[in-house]
Amino acid sequence: MTAQQSWDTGMVSREYKGCDQGYQMTEPYTERGFTVWRRVEGKLRVSAIYINSEIDRTPKGYGVGTTLGQLRKAFPKLSKVTSFTKLDGGRQYGKKDFWVASVRKPGSHINFQFPYGRKPKSGTKVEAVVLSRKQMIYPGC
Repeated sequence: MTAQQSWDTGMVSREYKGCDQGYQMTEPYTERGFTVWRRVEGKLRVSAIYINSEIDRTPKGYGVGTTLGQLRKAFPKLSKVTSFTKLDGGRQYGKKDFWVASVRKPGSHINFQFPYGRKPKSGTKVEAVVLSRKQMIYPGC
């Protein structure tokens, strides 16, 4: 999505934020999440949408606060829980990391991100949902 397309939704402001290298969300969306931007051929484009509020859910009703066990029951094709360092091509040191399990959809992924720490268990709750073209974790900036 281009900057103009994001502005047209009414959810994204024209206020630029250096940390995310893109534009802020408008009210009332500011506290519900943010967009992650990247430059493609000199133009800013939305590369991911980060949701950290329990308000926004998948069409099936899952999101922040849902447990890994509930996700496994709801999404038979949910990926294995993967660590950030493994996903990002790094080698994991120790047992603490960011963790994600994803559902692949046509042209995108719904990434259920878990809190930093040890590998999530069935009762661990989703901390954020990241919508993107590929499986990813967004640890923040």
